[in-house]
Amino acid sequence: CPEVVTTTEETTTTTPPNQNPTHGSDGQPIKLLRCGHVFDETCWAEWVSSGSGQVDKCPICKHDIGHTVVTRTTTNTADHNDTQQLENATEGEEQGLLEQDRLDQQPEQAPPEPRALRQYTLERQFRLARLGQRYPRYVG
Repeated sequence: CPEVVTTTEETTTTTPPNQNPTHGSDGQPIKLLRCGHVFDETCWAEWVSSGSGQVDKCPICKHDIGHTVVTRTTTNTADHNDTQQLENATEGEEQGLLEQDRLDQQPEQAPPEPRALRQYTLERQFRLARLGQRYPRYVG
């Protein structure tokens, strides 16, 4: 699910109201790995189920992802507790927790907190600008 990202001054300053930057192209919450790479739910599930690589490593940079794959929606105490519970779980329990988390998130997604959304937008703009400097032929 790699995507070519293009940016202009217009797209970096405004986000269309019908797009939610915390959701992937499949409409599901994005997965933020420890290394900073982001995947939408469909791509991540495909990577995990394909068996074509090490699922405990990022498919892009091969950094260890550990046992925490953060779903980037909101940050609150309940999410922190879920992350702690996931970190302390065995592999079998971990799969059950991830499946339950996925089912819990399907009915209705809470809107992201304004601070988290601002932080995400700033980070995204920074990364796109850096990519534009390094790869002007592809990101521009």
